[in-house]
Amino acid sequence: MIQRTKIALIMPYFGNFPNYFALWECSASKNRDIDFLVFTNYPRENSYKNIIYIQCEFHEIKKRIEREIGFPPMLTNAYKIVDYKPLYGCIFHEYLKDYFNIWFEMLKKHPTAYIQATLNGRFK
Repeated sequence: MIQRTKIALIMPYFGNFPNYFALWECSASKNRDIDFLVFTNYPRENSYKNIIYIQCEFHEIKKRIEREIGFPPMLTNAYKIVDYKPLYGCIFHEYLKDYFNIWFEMLKKHPTAYIQATLNGRFK
């Protein structure tokens, strides 16, 4: 189980990290309410509690996408993974299931708030 917070942000990143990446890590680490799940082929040490590096290769992500959509994705480079962002919840479901459990627990505790927000089209 990875989940430490109520929010997960999925970030596929392939190749060398830019020279300013340590600054991003420092900034992201201050967002303690968010777990950053970084799927990468580049080895990186987990220096911060809320930034989790998950080792994987580009072809593994392509296979995950293919399982969800039922045909090979048209991905010629890693940058184009962003085109499948609406599917991240399905593609990375095993990493997100505990985050969903927390959402469901909140729904059970405060059903009126969630129903009201859905009817009004906004969440606070």
